[in-house]
Amino acid sequence: AVHGRSIGGIAACSLAKANPDIVRMLIADRTFSTLAKAATYTFGAWAAHGLNLAATWADNSANYLQARCYKVMICDPKDATIPDLAALRTEVAQQAIEATPEN
Repeated sequence: AVHGRSIGGIAACSLAKANPDIVRMLIADRTFSTLAKAATYTFGAWAAHGLNLAATWADNSANYLQARCYKVMICDPKDATIPDLAALRTEVAQQAIEATPEN
């Protein structure tokens, strides 16, 4: 099992995606969907622009969804560090809704 909390979720999700033969369980603990969203909703658009200039991006949601292992997502509705709009739980829920066929 691999566990990643907050920014450690980047490493955990990436490791789980890249090593399906080794990682049997991914625990994403109060982490974010992307660095860009975390920067934007925490500090403003200028922070996301700075990440763009430095080519520092991390798409946690893609790595989480593509990891081929059991997954546990730990959420805290009172999390004061990661804004809800930047949380991994929000992005995963939005993608699940978008993937649901219309009746």
